[in-house]
Amino acid sequence: MDQTQRLPEDVLADVLRCLPPRSLAAARCVCRSWHAIVDAHRLLDRDLLPLSLAGFLINFCELDFTEFFFHPSAIRRYADLHFMPTDDISVEDVCNGLVLLDHYVVNPATRRWASLPPRPSPPLGFELFYYERNYIVFDPTVSPHYQVLRFLHVPPRGRGLDAETKQQQWPPSPYMMHVFSSETTRWEERSFIRQGDALGTLADMLLPPLPMPDELYAVYWHGEIYVHCHFVMRISLSSGTYQAIKLPTDVDQHRWAQVLLGRSEKGVYFATLDGQCQLRVWILTELSCGQSEWLLKHDNNLHQIPPPQNYDPQVHRPCWIMADINPAIYSTVKDKLELNSDHGIIFETRLEGHRWDEHIKILGFHPYKEIIYFSETLNRGYAYHLDELKLEDLGNMRPKRLNDCYNKELERSIPYTPCLLGP
Repeated sequence: MDQTQRLPEDVLADVLRCLPPRSLAAARCVCRSWHAIVDAHRLLDRDLLPLSLAGFLINFCELDFTEFFFHPSAIRRYADLHFMPTDDISVEDVCNGLVLLDHYVVNPATRRWASLPPRPSPPLGFELFYYERNYIVFDPTVSPHYQVLRFLHVPPRGRGLDAETKQQQWPPSPYMMHVFSSETTRWEERSFIRQGDALGTLADMLLPPLPMPDELYAVYWHGEIYVHCHFVMRISLSSGTYQAIKLPTDVDQHRWAQVLLGRSEKGVYFATLDGQCQLRVWILTELSCGQSEWLLKHDNNLHQIPPPQNYDPQVHRPCWIMADINPAIYSTVKDKLELNSDHGIIFETRLEGHRWDEHIKILGFHPYKEIIYFSETLNRGYAYHLDELKLEDLGNMRPKRLNDCYNKELERSIPYTPCLLGP
């Protein structure tokens, strides 16, 4: 019998209150009663949890270091990765404050990091699946440990796959993949059993529209990870099961649209932005029968959104900063952290239209508010409030070093929420 069960709740709360934050977060995960006591007595400082958006970690095709586009109030938790023992800092994934690099997992807020062991060979049946993405899963409210998924995507256009392989049912059951656990410090081959039907054959997955490599994101929501891979695969690491979820049907009608899987206020979201600047956003909802359904949340054309009116940069200085743009600004911003706005300059939609540049790129969703971010020609960042139909100018987001690059494309953009409780 657990002897702590004999203690009155107030006494146990006083004992737990003496623990440092990292130990308290670990204690919160021991059992349900401790979890309830920590929350009921508000022992854990919510400021230590990943509950606010600091900015976006952005990879550009020809830049070795990931750039950070952030709000000045987040400067105390600035995602500086220059302390890492490597010259190639390119972020693969982020989950609740932990950042996954090629061979490392790092918490920029605490400056703690750990190296990953060499990745194993592909599981049986996936030898020809050479295109891989690695995703990290971390929830400090559940466990102090993290996991990394080595996910092998279907090769573009099915390169290297024979006719027999292409006729296999897809996704298969079991679905094999390697998972690294910080608790065991090793990679393990795991099998995941499909719940529900397959979506067709492997050949069906090769039909257009095909997602671009930089669109294969994953998000964590309520203990499960959702991976975009021609469909959405919802994976439960705890139960060893997964479900294949079709994309919104309307996506098939917009072959050249940008697509993005993300997490926001109400769960898992999916967005498309086509060549005519039509923005559509769906929310994944759960039905009573255990199935999932995409509900259209937003359908609006960005050409209906005007630019800032009477914008004067001397009076209305945008709040957000690209880390590479002006290092000297750090010394001035540190003294001005008491900002009421989370973003920049707000201007409402008008009836008159504005012709946005064709090079509009979706950056990502706000994890806790129904806001989607995008850039125009990589020169300025914007935040668009889905409910209020309001747009915010976040300022210049073009890194200085990008001017020296031949390929100036934005490759990947991931929201970053600092966490002071991570490893």
